[in-house]
Amino acid sequence: MNINKDDLVAVICEGKVEKTIINRLLDSNSLIFDRDNLLNGEILNGPFRSPGKFIDRYLTHDFDGNVKITILLISDKMSPFKIPKPYDRKVKSIEYILTKPEIEMLMIHGLNLYDEFNKHKHKKDRKPSDFLKNKLNRNVKSEKYVNEFYNQYNLLECIKIYNQKCPKNKNWKSLYDILNLESIKSIS
Repeated sequence: MNINKDDLVAVICEGKVEKTIINRLLDSNSLIFDRDNLLNGEILNGPFRSPGKFIDRYLTHDFDGNVKITILLISDKMSPFKIPKPYDRKVKSIEYILTKPEIEMLMIHGLNLYDEFNKHKHKKDRKPSDFLKNKLNRNVKSEKYVNEFYNQYNLLECIKIYNQKCPKNKNWKSLYDILNLESIKSIS
């Protein structure tokens, strides 16, 4: 993925947990872009997961010069995000950052519970968030808990382990793929 220091990046997150993770990575300068690259200086979610809403809000105006937007969709499923003509000329690329099956898998890896989770996959707590909720007796989807968790556990290390264990697919990327080189070196 090629994001230059002057590129505009629209980060569209599926939910609050993904948004919290991206904010933490931005705060630690661990991504291949920084807050200065963000479209309107913010991480998007909610209605902007719909291409129509995104087009109406952002692609109906012109940007400085020939600036094009790189769209990063951070989700546990790859839903089509098509930008029709003439708006597609304002988009450099659309990248799918898949957190399949769920972003909570990072926590499972951080807690070294991956093998135990795999044993439970066919029971009532087969979703990572349900497994963690039952195991920790906490709401693992709250921003407060996510921040507390990654104050104690190394987010970059969790992403590295997740990247090593998750299946690869040429059509999508993972959080690991948007880490900057210095961050990757620090976890090697």
